[in-house]
Amino acid sequence: MVLIKDMVKTKFVGTFNEVLESVKDFEIEIADMHRVHVIESLKDIKRTGKKIRFEKFNNPDIKVRSIYDHIHSLAKMAEIFLKEDVFICNEHDLACHIVYHDLCEFLISDFPTHTDTHEISSTPIQNVKNVDKEIRERYATKFLWLYGDSYQKECFEVLDNSDETAQIFEILDKIDPIINIWRYMYNYKEYVSDNAELFIKTLEDFFTYLRIKTIAEENRYPIISEIVAFLRNQENAMIYAKEQKIDSDKISKKAYTIIKVLIEETKLFY
Repeated sequence: MVLIKDMVKTKFVGTFNEVLESVKDFEIEIADMHRVHVIESLKDIKRTGKKIRFEKFNNPDIKVRSIYDHIHSLAKMAEIFLKEDVFICNEHDLACHIVYHDLCEFLISDFPTHTDTHEISSTPIQNVKNVDKEIRERYATKFLWLYGDSYQKECFEVLDNSDETAQIFEILDKIDPIINIWRYMYNYKEYVSDNAELFIKTLEDFFTYLRIKTIAEENRYPIISEIVAFLRNQENAMIYAKEQKIDSDKISKKAYTIIKVLIEETKLFY
Protein backbone atom coordinates (compact mmCIF):
# COMPACT_ATOMS: atom_id res chain seq x y z
CA MET A 1 0.00 0.00 0.00
CA VAL A 2 1.29 3.45 -0.88
CA LEU A 3 1.56 5.64 2.21
CA ILE A 4 -0.64 8.72 2.17
CA LYS A 5 2.22 11.09 2.91
CA ASP A 6 4.06 9.84 -0.19
CA MET A 7 1.14 10.41 -2.53
CA VAL A 8 0.65 13.44 -4.75
CA LYS A 9 -2.30 15.70 -4.02
CA THR A 10 -5.63 14.61 -5.40
CA LYS A 11 -7.56 16.86 -7.73
CA PHE A 12 -9.84 17.50 -4.77
CA VAL A 13 -7.25 19.88 -3.33
CA GLY A 14 -7.49 22.05 -6.44
CA THR A 15 -11.27 21.83 -6.43
CA PHE A 16 -11.45 22.85 -2.77
CA ASN A 17 -9.06 25.76 -3.31
CA GLU A 18 -11.15 26.93 -6.28
CA VAL A 19 -14.35 26.87 -4.24
CA LEU A 20 -12.64 28.53 -1.26
CA GLU A 21 -11.30 31.24 -3.57
CA SER A 22 -14.88 31.98 -4.61
CA VAL A 23 -15.68 33.30 -1.12
CA LYS A 24 -12.35 35.00 -0.41
CA ASP A 25 -13.85 38.45 -1.01
CA PHE A 26 -17.46 37.57 -0.21
CA GLU A 27 -19.10 40.45 1.66
CA ILE A 28 -22.58 41.43 2.68
CA GLU A 29 -23.80 44.97 3.17
CA ILE A 30 -26.79 45.86 5.32
CA ALA A 31 -28.40 48.79 3.49
CA ASP A 32 -25.83 51.61 3.68
CA MET A 33 -24.89 50.94 7.28
CA HIS A 34 -22.42 48.12 7.55
CA ARG A 35 -20.32 45.89 5.32
CA VAL A 36 -19.06 42.54 6.61
CA HIS A 37 -16.35 40.31 5.16
CA VAL A 38 -17.67 36.79 5.70
CA ILE A 39 -14.45 34.73 5.72
CA GLU A 40 -12.58 37.18 7.93
CA SER A 41 -15.48 37.00 10.37
CA LEU A 42 -15.35 33.19 10.43
CA LYS A 43 -11.67 33.35 11.39
CA ASP A 44 -12.73 35.14 14.57
CA ILE A 45 -15.68 32.94 15.53
CA LYS A 46 -14.57 30.13 17.82
CA ARG A 47 -16.01 26.64 17.89
CA THR A 48 -18.46 26.94 20.76
CA GLY A 49 -18.34 23.33 21.95
CA LYS A 50 -14.59 23.35 22.54
CA LYS A 51 -14.54 26.94 23.80
CA ILE A 52 -16.96 26.13 26.63
CA ARG A 53 -15.15 22.93 27.59
CA PHE A 54 -11.63 24.35 27.38
CA GLU A 55 -12.72 27.10 29.76
CA LYS A 56 -13.43 24.30 32.25
CA PHE A 57 -10.01 22.76 31.57
CA ASN A 58 -8.70 26.19 32.53
CA ASN A 59 -5.53 26.47 30.47
CA PRO A 60 -5.38 29.78 28.60
CA ASP A 61 -2.45 28.56 26.48
CA ILE A 62 -4.75 26.16 24.60
CA LYS A 63 -6.24 28.01 21.66
CA VAL A 64 -9.76 27.32 20.42
CA ARG A 65 -10.28 26.52 16.74
CA SER A 66 -12.36 28.83 14.59
CA ILE A 67 -15.06 28.07 12.05
CA TYR A 68 -12.45 28.78 9.37
CA ASP A 69 -10.16 26.12 10.90
CA HIS A 70 -13.08 23.69 10.82
CA ILE A 71 -13.58 24.27 7.09
CA HIS A 72 -9.93 23.46 6.34
CA SER A 73 -10.02 20.45 8.65
CA LEU A 74 -12.95 18.98 6.72
CA ALA A 75 -11.14 19.57 3.43
CA LYS A 76 -8.02 17.81 4.66
CA MET A 77 -10.07 14.88 5.92
CA ALA A 78 -11.88 14.61 2.57
CA GLU A 79 -8.54 14.69 0.74
CA ILE A 80 -7.15 11.86 2.87
CA PHE A 81 -10.22 9.65 2.51
CA LEU A 82 -10.43 10.25 -1.23
CA LYS A 83 -6.77 9.31 -1.65
CA GLU A 84 -7.48 6.05 0.13
CA ASP A 85 -10.63 5.36 -1.96
CA VAL A 86 -12.76 5.29 1.18
CA PHE A 87 -15.67 6.73 -0.79
CA ILE A 88 -16.52 8.06 -4.24
CA CYS A 89 -18.46 11.30 -4.62
CA ASN A 90 -18.99 14.45 -6.64
CA GLU A 91 -15.84 16.25 -5.49
CA HIS A 92 -16.98 19.71 -6.56
CA ASP A 93 -20.22 19.35 -4.63
CA LEU A 94 -18.32 18.04 -1.61
CA ALA A 95 -16.06 21.10 -1.74
CA CYS A 96 -19.16 23.32 -1.91
CA HIS A 97 -20.63 21.64 1.17
CA ILE A 98 -17.36 22.05 3.06
CA VAL A 99 -16.79 25.71 2.19
CA TYR A 100 -20.36 26.99 2.17
CA HIS A 101 -22.09 24.99 4.92
CA ASP A 102 -20.93 27.17 7.84
CA LEU A 103 -20.81 30.58 6.15
CA CYS A 104 -24.14 31.28 7.80
CA GLU A 105 -22.56 31.04 11.25
CA PHE A 106 -21.07 34.50 10.96
CA LEU A 107 -24.72 35.62 11.19
CA ILE A 108 -26.13 33.14 13.71
CA SER A 109 -23.00 32.01 15.57
CA ASP A 110 -22.09 28.39 16.39
CA PHE A 111 -24.54 26.53 18.61
CA PRO A 112 -23.69 22.80 18.58
CA THR A 113 -26.70 20.68 19.41
CA HIS A 114 -24.90 18.69 22.15
CA THR A 115 -23.49 21.71 24.04
CA ASP A 116 -25.22 23.62 26.83
CA THR A 117 -25.06 27.33 25.95
CA HIS A 118 -27.52 28.49 28.62
CA GLU A 119 -25.13 31.21 29.79
CA ILE A 120 -25.78 33.29 26.64
CA SER A 121 -27.44 36.48 27.87
CA SER A 122 -28.01 38.43 24.67
CA THR A 123 -31.72 38.31 23.84
CA PRO A 124 -31.29 38.46 20.03
CA ILE A 125 -28.73 35.66 20.06
CA GLN A 126 -30.84 33.63 22.50
CA ASN A 127 -33.79 34.04 20.13
CA VAL A 128 -31.66 32.63 17.31
CA LYS A 129 -30.54 29.70 19.47
CA ASN A 130 -34.15 28.87 20.31
CA VAL A 131 -34.92 28.21 16.65
CA ASP A 132 -34.37 24.64 15.42
CA LYS A 133 -30.80 24.29 14.13
CA GLU A 134 -31.83 23.13 10.66
CA ILE A 135 -34.33 25.97 10.25
CA ARG A 136 -32.04 28.76 11.43
CA GLU A 137 -29.20 27.56 9.21
CA ARG A 138 -31.52 27.28 6.20
CA TYR A 139 -32.89 30.81 6.58
CA ALA A 140 -29.46 32.34 7.27
CA THR A 141 -28.00 30.58 4.22
CA LYS A 142 -30.84 31.83 2.03
CA PHE A 143 -30.11 35.34 3.27
CA LEU A 144 -26.45 34.98 2.21
CA TRP A 145 -27.58 33.54 -1.14
CA LEU A 146 -29.06 36.96 -1.95
CA TYR A 147 -25.57 38.49 -1.92
CA GLY A 148 -23.89 35.82 -4.01
CA ASP A 149 -22.82 36.06 -7.63
CA SER A 150 -23.96 33.35 -10.05
CA TYR A 151 -21.18 30.90 -9.07
CA GLN A 152 -21.71 31.48 -5.35
CA LYS A 153 -25.47 30.99 -5.75
CA GLU A 154 -24.82 27.64 -7.44
CA CYS A 155 -22.59 26.57 -4.56
CA PHE A 156 -25.18 27.65 -1.98
CA GLU A 157 -27.81 25.63 -3.85
CA VAL A 158 -25.67 22.48 -3.57
CA LEU A 159 -26.41 22.62 0.18
CA ASP A 160 -30.03 21.71 -0.59
CA ASN A 161 -29.00 18.34 -2.02
CA SER A 162 -29.60 15.12 -0.10
CA ASP A 163 -27.62 12.78 -2.34
CA GLU A 164 -24.69 10.49 -1.52
CA THR A 165 -22.20 13.37 -1.55
CA ALA A 166 -24.32 15.35 0.91
CA GLN A 167 -24.49 12.32 3.21
CA ILE A 168 -20.71 11.89 3.02
CA PHE A 169 -20.29 15.51 3.99
CA GLU A 170 -22.60 15.02 6.98
CA ILE A 171 -20.42 12.16 8.17
CA LEU A 172 -17.23 14.21 7.84
CA ASP A 173 -18.84 17.13 9.65
CA LYS A 174 -19.93 14.92 12.54
CA ILE A 175 -16.59 13.14 13.04
CA ASP A 176 -14.40 16.25 12.75
CA PRO A 177 -14.77 17.17 16.47
CA ILE A 178 -13.49 13.84 17.82
CA ILE A 179 -10.59 13.86 15.36
CA ASN A 180 -9.62 17.30 16.57
CA ILE A 181 -9.74 16.24 20.22
CA TRP A 182 -6.92 13.86 19.34
CA ARG A 183 -5.10 16.63 17.45
CA TYR A 184 -5.29 18.74 20.59
CA MET A 185 -3.78 15.90 22.60
CA TYR A 186 -0.95 15.72 20.06
CA ASN A 187 -0.32 19.44 19.63
CA TYR A 188 -0.70 20.35 23.30
CA LYS A 189 0.90 17.26 24.76
CA GLU A 190 2.91 19.33 27.26
CA TYR A 191 -0.35 20.49 28.88
CA VAL A 192 -2.44 17.36 28.42
CA SER A 193 -0.17 14.44 29.30
CA ASP A 194 -0.01 15.23 33.03
CA ASN A 195 -3.70 16.09 33.19
CA ALA A 196 -5.06 13.40 30.89
CA GLU A 197 -7.94 12.33 33.16
CA LEU A 198 -9.22 15.89 33.51
CA PHE A 199 -8.81 16.56 29.80
CA ILE A 200 -10.79 13.46 28.77
CA LYS A 201 -13.44 14.11 31.43
CA THR A 202 -13.85 17.74 30.36
CA LEU A 203 -14.33 16.70 26.73
CA GLU A 204 -16.27 13.50 27.45
CA ASP A 205 -19.32 14.58 25.42
CA PHE A 206 -17.28 14.40 22.22
CA PHE A 207 -16.62 10.70 22.87
CA THR A 208 -20.19 9.79 23.80
CA TYR A 209 -22.05 11.92 21.23
CA LEU A 210 -24.77 9.66 19.81
CA ARG A 211 -24.16 10.57 16.17
CA ILE A 212 -20.54 9.43 16.15
CA LYS A 213 -21.54 6.29 18.04
CA THR A 214 -23.97 5.58 15.19
CA ILE A 215 -21.30 6.24 12.56
CA ALA A 216 -18.95 3.83 14.35
CA GLU A 217 -21.60 1.11 14.43
CA GLU A 218 -23.40 1.44 11.10
CA ASN A 219 -20.35 0.41 9.02
CA ARG A 220 -21.54 2.27 5.94
CA TYR A 221 -17.93 3.11 5.12
CA PRO A 222 -16.06 0.41 7.04
CA ILE A 223 -12.72 2.21 7.37
CA ILE A 224 -14.43 5.37 8.71
CA SER A 225 -16.43 3.30 11.18
CA GLU A 226 -13.26 1.54 12.33
CA ILE A 227 -11.42 4.83 12.79
CA VAL A 228 -14.30 6.48 14.66
CA ALA A 229 -14.79 3.44 16.91
CA PHE A 230 -11.10 3.60 17.85
CA LEU A 231 -11.03 7.37 18.42
CA ARG A 232 -14.19 7.53 20.53
CA ASN A 233 -12.88 4.84 22.89
CA GLN A 234 -11.84 6.77 26.00
CA GLU A 235 -9.30 4.15 27.02
CA ASN A 236 -7.50 4.58 23.68
CA ALA A 237 -7.67 8.35 24.11
CA MET A 238 -6.27 8.16 27.65
CA ILE A 239 -3.28 6.15 26.47
CA TYR A 240 -2.65 8.61 23.66
CA ALA A 241 -3.03 11.63 25.94
CA LYS A 242 -0.44 10.23 28.36
CA GLU A 243 1.97 8.44 26.01
CA GLN A 244 1.25 9.63 22.44
CA LYS A 245 0.81 5.98 21.52
CA ILE A 246 -1.66 4.48 19.05
CA ASP A 247 -1.98 0.73 19.59
CA SER A 248 -1.60 -0.67 16.07
CA ASP A 249 -2.73 -4.10 17.29
CA LYS A 250 -6.26 -2.76 17.84
CA ILE A 251 -6.84 -1.54 14.28
CA SER A 252 -6.06 -2.44 10.70
CA LYS A 253 -2.90 -1.18 9.03
CA LYS A 254 -4.92 1.09 6.76
CA ALA A 255 -6.86 2.62 9.67
CA TYR A 256 -3.63 3.11 11.62
CA THR A 257 -1.99 4.90 8.68
CA ILE A 258 -4.95 7.20 8.17
CA ILE A 259 -5.23 8.02 11.88
CA LYS A 260 -1.55 8.94 12.06
CA VAL A 261 -1.96 11.35 9.16
CA LEU A 262 -5.26 12.77 10.44
CA ILE A 263 -3.86 13.41 13.93
CA GLU A 264 -0.14 13.99 13.62
CA GLU A 265 0.32 15.36 10.10
CA THR A 266 -2.68 17.69 9.89
CA LYS A 267 -2.74 21.21 11.30
CA LEU A 268 -5.13 22.43 13.97
CA PHE A 269 -5.08 26.05 12.86
CA TYR A 270 -5.08 27.70 9.42
